[in-house]
Amino acid sequence: MLHYQIEFDDYRQHLIHVTLRFVAIPTQVLSLPTWIPGSYLIREFSKHIESVKAYDEDGRMLQISKFEKNKWRLFNTDFELITVEYDVYAYDLSVRGAYVDQNRLYVNPACACLGLEGQEENQVEVEVFLPDELKHFQLATGLA
Repeated sequence: MLHYQIEFDDYRQHLIHVTLRFVAIPTQVLSLPTWIPGSYLIREFSKHIESVKAYDEDGRMLQISKFEKNKWRLFNTDFELITVEYDVYAYDLSVRGAYVDQNRLYVNPACACLGLEGQEENQVEVEVFLPDELKHFQLATGLA
């Protein structure tokens, strides 16, 4: 199972903080799509991903590096549980992207949630955390 925590504490800077937790598998490649259905162009979603860091279950930093425009590889993954944290710059007010400010927030998971290659059919759990000043927002999702 992939577990995502999505936080909006830095909404004034249009940043979304994402924490992804998963059980380690032999090949650890995280990626974003370069195209989504309904789009006529190749999208560069990964250009909005910042400060990618990875940790083992004891909080020790692991080596992670971007090796293609939309892919990151984890090294030294002889651990049970992996945590990956990163920020998404969210200032694209379209159905393809992500946007957050004091008036609204929108997240298309295709542009904000790194996927674990080879685990696309696994269950996903998503938790959303809003700062107190955004608690009045109504949340809607297409997730089942």
